[in-house]
Amino acid sequence: MADSELLMNIRERLARGEDETKIRESLKGKKWSEPDVNGAIAVAKLRMKAGGRFSAVSEVRSTRAGGNGLVFNIVMVVILLVSAPVAYGVYTGYIPPVPLPNSVNEIAFESQNASTTDSLFDTPFDITQLIPVGKGPRQLANNDPTPAPVATKPIGSSAPNPTPVTVTSTPEPASTPTASEDPAPTITFGVNATSAVSGDVVTFTWDAQNATVCNGSGFNTGSRVSGSVNKRVSASSVFRISCTNATRSAKAEVSIRVSPKVPKPPTPAPTPTPTPTPTPSPTPSPTPSPTPTPTPTPVPVPSPTPTGTYSVYSGCESPSTTFARTIYFDPVNGNDTTGTGASSLPFKTLQGTINLKKILPNDHLVLMPGTHPGLLTSALHQPALAATSKWVWLDFQPGAVMDGGINLTDMKRWLITKPEMTSTTKQTILIFTARGSNIVVADGFFYTEKGSPTGWDVAKWGKANSGITTDTTTCVSILRNRFKNMLGGITVNTRTASPDASKNSIKAIISQNIIQNISADGIRPLGSDFIVSHNTVLDQYLDRDVDPNHDDALQMYALGGIQYENIIIDHNWMQETTDPSRKYISGMQGISSFDGVIKNMQITNNVVITSVWQAIAWYGIQDSVIDHNTVVNYTNNGRPSWIMTHDGKDGSHVVNVALTNNAAAGVYGSVGVTTESNNITVPNPAAVYTTFNPAGNSYNFTPKPGSILDGKGAGVGGGTRPLSLETSRRPAYAVASPADVSKAPAQSKLVASVYNGASWLGDAWHTFWSWLVGFFATIT
Repeated sequence: MADSELLMNIRERLARGEDETKIRESLKGKKWSEPDVNGAIAVAKLRMKAGGRFSAVSEVRSTRAGGNGLVFNIVMVVILLVSAPVAYGVYTGYIPPVPLPNSVNEIAFESQNASTTDSLFDTPFDITQLIPVGKGPRQLANNDPTPAPVATKPIGSSAPNPTPVTVTSTPEPASTPTASEDPAPTITFGVNATSAVSGDVVTFTWDAQNATVCNGSGFNTGSRVSGSVNKRVSASSVFRISCTNATRSAKAEVSIRVSPKVPKPPTPAPTPTPTPTPTPSPTPSPTPSPTPTPTPTPVPVPSPTPTGTYSVYSGCESPSTTFARTIYFDPVNGNDTTGTGASSLPFKTLQGTINLKKILPNDHLVLMPGTHPGLLTSALHQPALAATSKWVWLDFQPGAVMDGGINLTDMKRWLITKPEMTSTTKQTILIFTARGSNIVVADGFFYTEKGSPTGWDVAKWGKANSGITTDTTTCVSILRNRFKNMLGGITVNTRTASPDASKNSIKAIISQNIIQNISADGIRPLGSDFIVSHNTVLDQYLDRDVDPNHDDALQMYALGGIQYENIIIDHNWMQETTDPSRKYISGMQGISSFDGVIKNMQITNNVVITSVWQAIAWYGIQDSVIDHNTVVNYTNNGRPSWIMTHDGKDGSHVVNVALTNNAAAGVYGSVGVTTESNNITVPNPAAVYTTFNPAGNSYNFTPKPGSILDGKGAGVGGGTRPLSLETSRRPAYAVASPADVSKAPAQSKLVASVYNGASWLGDAWHTFWSWLVGFFATIT
């Protein structure tokens, strides 16, 4: 844990000009962890930064014994302004994953290189009211991680995109050339704009022939003889480059005229009007009473129609309410060969029946009590199920448990209700889909073990199952499920890689799920067009011992030039631990993205309770609203758990963001935040909120009368934590009303337009795997 001693140590060493790498090496292996050291460096640099917009960072005053304090202060400010960038927070990198069925580490929770059911509020709501309308502007961002961005029109410029200017150097004359001298270097040096507005980013490019090293004046070449680099300009300047070889040198220069930036108020847009998606009312049908017989025990008769409410994203298809056949599976008394699927002659296994092609579209599949094996199917097993306009309903009865995962490849229109799923023989993803559409999973219970993980060690956590992963699957709804003792919870992944955000559409709703006891990301939504609302993520374990890059309640990333858009993250409760004295507490980051451009977002009414800096952190966010969120640090470790916007690690910029009505230990808006108002700094949560009792796991974020939040309207404005999974009751699911979602200011340009899912170009591995498993299942 970082504390004041560590922070003071680092601040003093940075003030002396000591290199960050040297500081990290000297503190390695001591009483502070590597994340503590990195975070403390970030905080120290924030507090030392002069002239920035980080209003909650204290001013640093330096003195030097025996010298002129004023002169030293001026020198230090100049050095910091030139050399100290804003801290980038927790470092996150990425290795593009290869999806493999039933492999958690390779499909759902891939590593990157570096980097109950009472709800939050008590009034009922319709999830489809969250689906927004309208569409904000798109702007492609430079995503070269080196960074060496391509030339684009300077951000904020009102002038047309100018023609890039290139100059060629004239070599400096050599005194008396001899046969041993090298040819003089020749430099091609250019800039994409010779006129700009203060604060714009310009791109320098250079290429030197017959040179071994090049150095820039006013920009950094990294000693390379060719390349490109971005630089934000603030005043008219002449930029020079000098290139040399063993005996000769040459120079070139370009001039850039910079005019002052005239602030322009953002154009207000109408507040998004939620567009409800009509959900067919279930057809009332009486449930026939079972006829008791002495032996065997009476078998409960399932409901002939789905009785739940299954919200889908705008433009997606609601599940069917009628089915042509009802087919029964009894793992104890059934028989795949002699059975007919009738309740008196049930089949034994789903897999065997699928392999024999006895399942058809528009079937209602009933799993009777007992332990069922897993299921793997694809277009090779059942072509009819992959190309159907009818739904299949997989209906778990009470007492039916599936030991092993469900893998649906190429499948469309599956409704899976009340699944109880685990895997006792191997680590797996309990439900995995690929290349599919219209998948609904509701009211299930997913776990590695049902008991408490108190006795688990690091190795046991590394072998835990994961919950639900959808890959290249559109129109997904994951509703009211419970996940316990898992590696990770829910992942939805477009797997398309387009710079056009509309082509990365998922159209997913992740709502009212409880995820408790995890050691990787709780929710990982990777794509455009989704809603994550009213979920609860509790108790993260181990921090970086199992997966060093995924310890977030909710994490997004858009790598390699990908862009995502149209995201709602609303009314979620994220809590690092419900027991501050337990073993293996993770430093859980809350709601965050550190890579790539994500735009047209609404991050509203969320609660994050953590012990780390990055509580709500969005890098490279554009055309978005961050409003009415509450963040607290439940410890006394000195970390100002914050809400922050920041330029992306790939060089992408924050553009047109409203940061309003939030409450946290620190709220830091970067350049690009056009509206920043009513953000309240809360240094002592116990003095501000009605109930703040981490030891007793009791919180109520209603402001105390007379506190700094009283009457300000910032934060979530009240509410207590939803019940944990252990004490949850099967669903009442009373949640916030649509009025609670309408607090976003008019600057929001969110949309959830109806896009067609991006076409999938084929995946040879999935096809081969599905064929191979199907072949062996058939011959056995």
